[in-house]
Amino acid sequence: VSGYISEDELFDDHYGYESEELGTTLTQIFSGKVTLKASIDTRWKDYVKRNAPDLNGDPVHDQSLRKYREVQFWFSLGKSFSMPGGKSISLMGEFYWIDNRSNDLYYNYQVSLISLGSGMLL
Repeated sequence: VSGYISEDELFDDHYGYESEELGTTLTQIFSGKVTLKASIDTRWKDYVKRNAPDLNGDPVHDQSLRKYREVQFWFSLGKSFSMPGGKSISLMGEFYWIDNRSNDLYYNYQVSLISLGSGMLL
């Protein structure tokens, strides 16, 4: 038994689509070493040769090509605390919201994430 699997079937070739991206980030530094950042990005992907599949992997009835539109919002709040000896500790929280719209139903989703972190500069 032998067979052939094309690279396109093995890998999601990132050169297989055309995309446009637009985004911006705003940063505000407050007194007391508090930093607020907000970012919004949007991305459009139009696949050149890939048909949009249904959930079974078969091409959709209208034979349209795969398309994506992703909107991502990111929000971060951080605070640094000075310590003796030039050291500092920082705390931060982040929120992500991603809305990915696609005619490939497997990639049509909305998700939000929250993360908390800390760091130390020695």
